[in-house]
Amino acid sequence: MSSSKPVALVTGCSEGGIGHALALNLVKRGYQVFATARKESNMPGLAEAGCELLALDVTVEDSIKAALKEVESRAGGRLNLLINNAGTGAFNSPLLDVDLTQARKLYDVNVWGLIAATQAFAPLLVYTAHAKSGPRAANIINIGSITGIRAFPFRGIYGSSKAAVHAISDALRSELQNLGVKVTVAVTGGVSTQIGGKAMALRNENADATSVYAHVWKKINDMLVASRQRQDTHGMSPEDYAEKLLSKTLVPSSPAYYHLASYSTLFRILHHLPAWFVDRVAASQWHLKEVTYEPKKSV
Repeated sequence: MSSSKPVALVTGCSEGGIGHALALNLVKRGYQVFATARKESNMPGLAEAGCELLALDVTVEDSIKAALKEVESRAGGRLNLLINNAGTGAFNSPLLDVDLTQARKLYDVNVWGLIAATQAFAPLLVYTAHAKSGPRAANIINIGSITGIRAFPFRGIYGSSKAAVHAISDALRSELQNLGVKVTVAVTGGVSTQIGGKAMALRNENADATSVYAHVWKKINDMLVASRQRQDTHGMSPEDYAEKLLSKTLVPSSPAYYHLASYSTLFRILHHLPAWFVDRVAASQWHLKEVTYEPKKSV
């Protein structure tokens, strides 16, 4: 049933993550909120808080169509805010050893899924921005990452997917400007989430004798685990993240980019430093100076 409330749809609202916190915050701000995840059972507490739950898999066309039909019906064809948060970060691997099947699956969610959701719901945003009852705010917020600014070793696949999100958002912002829809990239740093804890460390079965990283594999893996633990300990809470992001972006002059959460300032600085310097720091931190070429023994 349609109401006078502004309408928001958030993808990737599983418990303990950024999307879950964003959905709760939007309810408090008076929005009619459609919270989505692959399974409604992944979103405990949101229905009780006032969200309307929808099963939505951004990699499945029929799932997107079904969710769109529900939003059109329940919100009268209106949509003020689309937050593209659905994504996966559970991928750490040297690019030379990367499982391309798994890498493509990550891109299906983080890149193609974002585009598919945007294509489906953008017409509702444009309609809302030009409603006969008076123009209404219409915004898209795409959840980016500091690793989309500067990808570090063993995060190349994830970082490249987020760099794609940034580039897509730049193009989309220009394409939708005259249609009344604003686009913001949330350049996200360290956030302490349950989902982040699922990030895969380098798997031992990939560190076989053919990998040039095999002899330093344990040190690299320990570094990845320590990095994840620091984020869990010192990262911004999802609740604080949601409050800061929405306070800065749900305004008439919403920014094209908004950097927030742990390490976001550091990565902005790194972006302006010489590449050779950042590469040298990364090589030292990630034990890459210990990687050496060892010719194969002749039989």
